[in-house]
Amino acid sequence: MSSLARICYQRTIMMPPGMEPEWLAIQYRDNYVKRCIQRVQQLLASEECRTQRKMLQVALRKFQRGNFHMFPAGIMALLAGDCTFTSSSIPNLFEFNIEPTNSFTGGRLFSDGDWYSNATTSANFGSSDGTWQGSCAVADYDTQWNRLSGTVPNSLVSGTDGVFSAATLSKAVGYLETNIGVLSGSFNLVCRDGMSLNTLFTDSFTMSCEVETRN
Repeated sequence: MSSLARICYQRTIMMPPGMEPEWLAIQYRDNYVKRCIQRVQQLLASEECRTQRKMLQVALRKFQRGNFHMFPAGIMALLAGDCTFTSSSIPNLFEFNIEPTNSFTGGRLFSDGDWYSNATTSANFGSSDGTWQGSCAVADYDTQWNRLSGTVPNSLVSGTDGVFSAATLSKAVGYLETNIGVLSGSFNLVCRDGMSLNTLFTDSFTMSCEVETRN
């Protein structure tokens, strides 16, 4: 009676830091991508290093071969498309008062994932008007404000005109008129996917606040 012995060998490939896996055979490349997916999941769970998450996600998009069936649902969403959004609909804002009452108007995309607008007698955004955030963490979006025309905003300003940065920094513009006069301008607030840099929405509005002399 004879017996057959089978010996199995497992090959472990160690890649130098920064080396791309394009030279690997398909089966080894898939295993590499799976390990990258596990690392991305760990990063997402711990909310560490936004830049590292972007680099890993871009690498996966580059080397995966179009078959998403092997990917966990959450990672598939990140690979397949951009972050979603809910809404942002700041109305045109106008406030008029007679001296000595001040006038304020303002709008913002806040770092809590909501949007705010107000027209009142003091510099105050008040309560949330709704949620702009969608499927991703706030840190995965970039936002900016733009002044299209009119007076430079002078109250509760957050962020820099025309400059995108992570939505963890609120973007806000406001006018506060404390003297006799009118402040007015046209603005938009823009949100994009932080990884693909595709624009998700642009919310355009005008603001005007006026204080008139008492007769």
